[in-house]
Amino acid sequence: MMSRYLLVVVGALACLAGSARPAHAVIVERIVAVVGKDVVLLSEVNERIRPYLRKLLSIKNPTEREKAFHRLQRQELEKLIEEKLLVQEAIRRKVEVTGAEVKRAIQSVLRQNKVGYKELVSALKQQGIGMAKYRARLSRQILRLKVINLAVRSRVTVTDDDVRAFYASQKRRLGVQQKVHVKVIRLAPPPQGPDRASKRAARLALVARLVAELKAHPEQFGALASRYSNHARAAGRGDLGFIDRGRLPPTVDRRIFGTKALGIIGPVEADDGFYIVDVVARQASEALPFAQVKNRLKQQIFVQRVQNQTQKWLRELRKKTYIDIKE
Repeated sequence: MMSRYLLVVVGALACLAGSARPAHAVIVERIVAVVGKDVVLLSEVNERIRPYLRKLLSIKNPTEREKAFHRLQRQELEKLIEEKLLVQEAIRRKVEVTGAEVKRAIQSVLRQNKVGYKELVSALKQQGIGMAKYRARLSRQILRLKVINLAVRSRVTVTDDDVRAFYASQKRRLGVQQKVHVKVIRLAPPPQGPDRASKRAARLALVARLVAELKAHPEQFGALASRYSNHARAAGRGDLGFIDRGRLPPTVDRRIFGTKALGIIGPVEADDGFYIVDVVARQASEALPFAQVKNRLKQQIFVQRVQNQTQKWLRELRKKTYIDIKE
């Protein structure tokens, strides 16, 4: 006999799918896929969908809600099919997960999240997950890793030549971020009010005059910054020293880092005012030494290859296994 919980979940899912059938006609259990000698039940799919119910029900458009429901349903079904394949492969390879391994996994979760056991139980409870269900989930994850380790990871290798080739192809992306030595003058935007437009025009005229004056006499930047700027570094004559991308507002950043030129840039309008920038010097980006990034790159390549080989292996496993998805 189906549990009341399953009936509630299925009823909600029926609403999501736009079902017009009366409550007594809702199918609460059936086989949705055959995977070799195993089956995937509708209740298993519904159990996986349950955490997303609130989010799905928040979609106001019925058509979009139904599309989202079917996408999620198919996504979780595919995951369950993959799990059945992995369990079958684990049985074939005589791979098991012990209680001690699950316990170590829980301890690892506690350490990584810096929480105690009771806190973990409480957090899971808020998500509607009991410890038995959580242990079962961890067990599935461990089993997956152990099977993939045997079937895939042991066959993946990364040589030093592979790492050097990747380093050469990604050299620019592995560079130290460019730094720019800048001085800034910022004039605050005019306050809100009926005369804001006229004050803004006057502020722009002042900024334009300062830009013209600085282009003619750039040595005056410090004095003008001390006199006009309301930037935090005005007292330091506007000198910010060498800065990374992202230190200044996006519109100013783009102007500074979007050119190789030195000298006066402006006026540039940002949310917090009008900027005039003096680009004093640029520190060219350069690649980090190979020895410094070798281990990180090797791990990156290894993980990517394992992921690619895992997907290839799973596709081969599917081809060898009888799979029938019941539409």
